[in-house]
Amino acid sequence: MRCLFIVPSLRRAGAETQVVALVNGLAARGHEVHLLTFERHLDQAGRLHERVHHHVARRRWKFDFGYTREIARVIDRYGIQLIHTTLQFALLAGWLGRLRARRKPPLVASLHTTVSRNAKEEWQTCLLYRRLLRRCARVIFVCDNQRGYWLSRFPELRDRSWVIHNGIPPERFRRSQFVSAGKTLRDRYGIAEQAVVFGCIAGFRPEKAHDLLLQAFDRIEGDAWLLLAGDGPLKAEMEARASRVGKAARIVFLGQVEDSRPVIAACNATVLASVAVETFSMAMLESMAMEVPVIAPEIGGLPEAVIQGRTGLLFPAGDVSALTERMQRIVDDPDQASDMGEMAQEWVAERFTESQMLARTADLLCQVVEEASAKK
Repeated sequence: MRCLFIVPSLRRAGAETQVVALVNGLAARGHEVHLLTFERHLDQAGRLHERVHHHVARRRWKFDFGYTREIARVIDRYGIQLIHTTLQFALLAGWLGRLRARRKPPLVASLHTTVSRNAKEEWQTCLLYRRLLRRCARVIFVCDNQRGYWLSRFPELRDRSWVIHNGIPPERFRRSQFVSAGKTLRDRYGIAEQAVVFGCIAGFRPEKAHDLLLQAFDRIEGDAWLLLAGDGPLKAEMEARASRVGKAARIVFLGQVEDSRPVIAACNATVLASVAVETFSMAMLESMAMEVPVIAPEIGGLPEAVIQGRTGLLFPAGDVSALTERMQRIVDDPDQASDMGEMAQEWVAERFTESQMLARTADLLCQVVEEASAKK
């Protein structure tokens, strides 16, 4: 199979991490895999398998679609049999590039969002992306709840929709291998062994709702710390807010981290405070695989992995009081957190592995190629 994957960038985020895992896995299986990006962030380019052909077609300004010529060139020059796009804007890019190409390989779209963040995104989804999704051979959703939401709005996608949960390689997230690194991180900031540490690994963007997390953390009682890893446009604003809360001395901004595993190992629980977009978080799976339970909002597919009181704790999105209560529960009973962490690790190993994700994706893509060949 000769396939072209299109994703806007390779920044350190869940959807992009999943794409890297998919292209690497397919290349290792012997498929001819091409990957095209058009935004400037290439943080994960160094992780690409040596057999993945990476094409960079830089978009120079917001409405510059010149890079679609490169998409068309790749399609025709390499005899691409299938185009796989990740995120809605990549679907538009793939569709435009296919229009300019002589070959017309089938399109497969992978969606990683559920509820739109704002009115502009909602307008784009209804008037533009709905039409493009109808032209796809398959639409891949990363969790059951996400598929249900989209089909409730656009039922015409039912026959072409599939669910393939995100997955991670559990062997890379064995807690025993990072206990020492986690202790070193605690020691660096003077965090006592008996202190309860919460971690949040997320970009500082509006939908991640770090402001709600800061409010909740300031309300909890006891010996607790908060580690914030990541970067983004709201980081400076969140640092300013954190400096004004009562527990400011126990809030640590780690910046962008190359490896999240020592951070997770230092934590008793990780927290997602997101109010939108969060569908099936890779950071959630990584934490669970390392036996660290997750406190997460009841949005997207998070409840499919975070089972209340068993693998983590859920709260209504945007409810600061409920988030505070869930965090306080961890502070009051860290042994319960440890028990939930063990169950979380078992849950991920059983249901959400990278090998499962790769096998299901490969089978689906090969099926689409075979169907297209049969129609010729």
